[in-house]
Order: sequence, then C-alpha cells, then structure tokens
Amino acid sequence: EGNELGPTLSMRGIDNASYYRLMPDDKRYYINDSGTGNTLDLSHPCVLQMVTDSLRYWASEMHVDGFRFDLATILGRYHDGFDERHSFLVACRQDP
Repeated sequence: EGNELGPTLSMRGIDNASYYRLMPDDKRYYINDSGTGNTLDLSHPCVLQMVTDSLRYWASEMHVDGFRFDLATILGRYHDGFDERHSFLVACRQDP
C-alpha cells in the first residue's frame, strides 16, 4: 500500500491480532460488537495507550471539551464480557 508520499498504514497491517478483537475459534474473523465490522481490543496495553493518547491530544491540543461514546459498554469489555473496572474506564476516570 502507499504511493510516492509513503506507505499507507493501518492497525490491521501493523498487528491485527493485538489491535482488534478476533473470534476466539477463528482468528480470520472480527468480533463485531460495534456494528462496524471490527472492535478495538482495549484490553491490550498498546491499544489502550493509543486510544488514551488520542483522546488526551484532542482534549488538550484541539480543546475538545467532551467525548460521546454511544456504545460505551464495548469500551469496557474484556474477552469474557463487560467490566466496570476495565483498564480503559479506569484510565478515563484518572485522566483529566
């Protein structure tokens, strides 16, 4: 992928199994909790860091004063289901 300006990168090409929640019995298929065909795996430390860094950037540099998470329970989901103590939700509560 890419052109004269450089490569086009996606998380699928970088580390698909770490960035996305995949079906446990067949890793070729994505868990589709979001209805968009894929769901980020926020239980993975690198994914959690990327998302929290992105939210922090938008809040501090772009002065966004809030975020809307329509499917917030997906963000707090481990492989065995929702947990209100999920690392993403804990990080959101701790970060200004």
